[in-house]
Amino acid sequence: MTDSFNPRNTAQIFDRYAKFHDDVPVGQNLKVLKYNDFDMLFRRSVSEARQQRLADGSDARVAELGILSPVDTAELFYAVADKDGKGFLTAADFNDLARSVSDALEGSQKDPSMIQFELMKELARRENNRHVDDSSMDSSSMLSALKRLEMLHGGDDLELSDYSAVRAYVSANRLHRIDDKAFKAMLRALPDVKLRQVFPQKEPSSGEASLPTTSLAKLAQQIYHDRVPSSAIRQLETIAFDTYGVQLDFQAAHMMLRLLGDLPALNRLIKAEIFSESPDTVTQQDFFRYANANNPLPVPLSEVRLYFKWNAVLLREQEQISGIRSADMMAILTDDMVSSAESSDPSFSLYPFISSAYSFVLGSIAGAIGATLVYPIDMLKTRMQNQRGKGVYKSYLDCFQKIIRNEGLRGVYSGLLPQLVGVAPEKAIKLTVNDAVRRLGRNHSPHGDITMPWEILAGSCAGACQVIFTNPLEITKIRLQVQGEQISALAKLGETKIPKTAAGIVHELGLRGLYKGALACMLRDVPFSAIYFPTYANLKKHMFGWDPANTRKQGNLQSWELLTAGALAGVPAAYFTTPCDVVKTRLQVETPMGDKAYRGIGDTFKRILKEEGPKALFKGGLARVCRSAPQFGFTLATYELFQRSVPLESFYPDPKDGKVGKVGKAPLQPLQPLRETARQILPQSSFLSPKIPKSGSQK
Repeated sequence: MTDSFNPRNTAQIFDRYAKFHDDVPVGQNLKVLKYNDFDMLFRRSVSEARQQRLADGSDARVAELGILSPVDTAELFYAVADKDGKGFLTAADFNDLARSVSDALEGSQKDPSMIQFELMKELARRENNRHVDDSSMDSSSMLSALKRLEMLHGGDDLELSDYSAVRAYVSANRLHRIDDKAFKAMLRALPDVKLRQVFPQKEPSSGEASLPTTSLAKLAQQIYHDRVPSSAIRQLETIAFDTYGVQLDFQAAHMMLRLLGDLPALNRLIKAEIFSESPDTVTQQDFFRYANANNPLPVPLSEVRLYFKWNAVLLREQEQISGIRSADMMAILTDDMVSSAESSDPSFSLYPFISSAYSFVLGSIAGAIGATLVYPIDMLKTRMQNQRGKGVYKSYLDCFQKIIRNEGLRGVYSGLLPQLVGVAPEKAIKLTVNDAVRRLGRNHSPHGDITMPWEILAGSCAGACQVIFTNPLEITKIRLQVQGEQISALAKLGETKIPKTAAGIVHELGLRGLYKGALACMLRDVPFSAIYFPTYANLKKHMFGWDPANTRKQGNLQSWELLTAGALAGVPAAYFTTPCDVVKTRLQVETPMGDKAYRGIGDTFKRILKEEGPKALFKGGLARVCRSAPQFGFTLATYELFQRSVPLESFYPDPKDGKVGKVGKAPLQPLQPLRETARQILPQSSFLSPKIPKSGSQK
């Protein structure tokens, strides 16, 4: 079962989520769980259970309780644990709750609705003990308990609250006593009750009531307390548009919500059919007959058709997914140092390593091409930063024209080789260090999330560590970039200078010389990373809703979203660190004859301010800002082109993939997995769908 309610882990889990609260009574100088703290813990527990990808068992029951219950299970758990009505849970309260939940989940006879029934009886007993017995409770005590639950947070819309929906159902059905069967029937009916409470009245002109299909997602989340994964919500909306169009009447909305609520049961049924009868194919009619023969409640053929469409659309979406999905590859392409959680298979396979190496190699090649295409901007940046005083360049355009005129196109790409050599190692170092520090930060966070100080520290450490590798390449590149300028200046005086090669510069500088300006390089890269990575992560989170750990938000972003976040994050990071970049450039270039050499960082700052003014510290700032976005764009486009031209599956297919026919945009067909493919996939299927991967795709 999920670790959050494992009695062996209660102390660690409690300490991670509990807090000190000022309004806890004097003498209770303890960390406690208030409802919002517990709700965060509960959501994480449900997310962990769903990631187990099991069709049954205790984890599946946790997921079903937490995601698709029209009565909020988190409120029930919390209220039952708070026996004295204190308004908070102590460590002892949480430990008792974990044991109770563990016992209930391990009982195979306990389906999710029966677990909720026992919890509700306990709350009703506290309201009026005389009206609750071992098998039932009176409706007034249950309603009183639900009314008390509303006081925990007061966040539900009044018309869609659990209390108002249950009260309407009890009144309409004239219920006085609620036993387990009546409670289960009520839970199944509540989504429809809530739907009727918000569904518009009939329109006078047409006599038909409807709501926009676009409102289905919000409605489903309101009914299920904003706990349904965003991927399932988007899937539901896709099928609704495909089946019913832009408007939903009551019956259409009812069918879509029924499909969502029945997904766990339908998944269990189709798994049971395949493993008990071993068919070569599973058609809609076959499954319809099997489901109605083995399910306690009838399953209409219309719901079976929607269920098959649910899985067919999943396959169609996989056909259309861009190849840019690997966390390793996205780190290489966009400096994405926030790795997403990916499912893993316990069986050993070389495929994950081969896939990572493939992504790394292709990403490195694509990154090198992207760097090559924007290299002229870097050249202009270095030349502008290196000129003392007014210099020879009036503007970026003037600089470019003079380089072409005096040195030719080859001069624009002087120093490119060191730049290309450093692309892949620089990204690898950043990824490894930043990810390690972020992981350390999560382990030290009370709620398992990454806080802003840890984000800044992770980025700073990544920037500091990369200097060890990149400084020798930087100084070599810069000297190659500016030597053409020096040769042209000497040529005007009638003198000649033999151009140096990268190897010659390395030999001339020696090991100690290769790290000249390393401190300045660190002063540039550490603040850059400290600004860039937190800004990038928060732009993804707040602008595009990215959060793989939160089931209510997106776990994957499109390429253009990553590109936008990366480009915007690079603006402040690049511009505000330009002064350090100018100092680094001045320290690392070869001092021309007749000029006074800079003696260190402090001396360089003082002399630039004194001789050229504060504005000189921002020379090349515009070029630094404008380089990132085009480089990201070129790199992403190149990677996609390479991946389509040389797919990994063409020479090393994923051994876990089955041979499943493509759906594409063809008319929807019956779900027809091969027997062996189904045997491999369904036991590990996700909570909301037995998602069948297309051949050659990576899970």
